[in-house]
Amino acid sequence: MKKDLAENLLAKIMGWTDAEKAMQRARLESFASYKYDEYQQFSPGRRFIESLALWLA
Repeated sequence: MKKDLAENLLAKIMGWTDAEKAMQRARLESFASYKYDEYQQFSPGRRFIESLALWLA
């Protein structure tokens, strides 16, 4: 649920359509898994997509 809200917020900020959001999701999840979540450079309980959306806002 939280992940869906973060993705929707990111799509709204970026002005993405549903198709663009689906296309970008795989790229962002791959990046997040490799560079962010595994390095644990995020706040406890906060994932990359959520942090990115908040930063962009």
